[in-house]
Amino acid sequence: MKADAINFEMRSVAFLDILGFTDFVRTAEDKASEEYQTLCELKAVVEAELDVSEFHIKLKPTCTYISDSIILSSPVSNEDYSGLVGVAIKSIQIAHRLLGMGFLVRGSIAVGTAAHDKSNIFGSAYMDAYVIQEEEKMPRIIMHKSTAEILNSDARYGFGRLGELSTFVIDGNDWIVDTLNPHPSYLHENKCTIEEIFERYRNEIIRKLENLPLGSSRRGKWEWTAGFFNDRLERYRGDIRSVEKIDLPMPSTHFRQGNAEDQHDSNWFEPFQAGAIATIRLHNPTCGTSEKP
Repeated sequence: MKADAINFEMRSVAFLDILGFTDFVRTAEDKASEEYQTLCELKAVVEAELDVSEFHIKLKPTCTYISDSIILSSPVSNEDYSGLVGVAIKSIQIAHRLLGMGFLVRGSIAVGTAAHDKSNIFGSAYMDAYVIQEEEKMPRIIMHKSTAEILNSDARYGFGRLGELSTFVIDGNDWIVDTLNPHPSYLHENKCTIEEIFERYRNEIIRKLENLPLGSSRRGKWEWTAGFFNDRLERYRGDIRSVEKIDLPMPSTHFRQGNAEDQHDSNWFEPFQAGAIATIRLHNPTCGTSEKP
């Protein structure tokens, strides 16, 4: 029997770990449960084709599920690294959907050699992404050094077309995905305004903080998320005017927007904010409430 060839190529690979997802999946095994329907909706989000005209991207990342982890990958291009941006966009969409369900995601994105088909994935880019996400303590999608080198060396991610829609931000010395970017391309809730969606996020974060013990690892992850949430409210205040910050005992952390030297005062992002999206409903005039798994 002749073995099939393995197609190694340059790919962007994201390894995403859904925190605290195991018990939810057990409940979702009952097809009559709300959890089952929510899990099906999450699967649809993961597998949907990206067709985002603002990014000049139309692709469908290859996807593999392993228990509570999701592996995404797409070929990269020397011209625009469309696979890297596409995988980051899909990661943001997934993170939004998970936060609406009450879950956080941590992970990593690496660029390198990989072969990914419907049944398996091989290659150094996959292994690099896996190792880095295993070492990550906070619910961030962090860039492996292979990806960070691309972002640091290419000004487009700070000022050019790829940076204009704020796919990546800098947290300390690390590049991470902006998983709370409110661009409509990232949001799958078609009944609510952006402000209503973020108000639900705020309530979910506060609920978690109220019910998790001080000093616990799980609470620390939600405290980080609360700080990131507050920073993103300030960053995107044009779209999220009515949502209040979460009271925290620690000072806010500032996340820099790529290579751009803005301090939340720049209006460079406004032309790309899709109009008065915060004041209109996307499709349905009735906003639903988030389900609590």
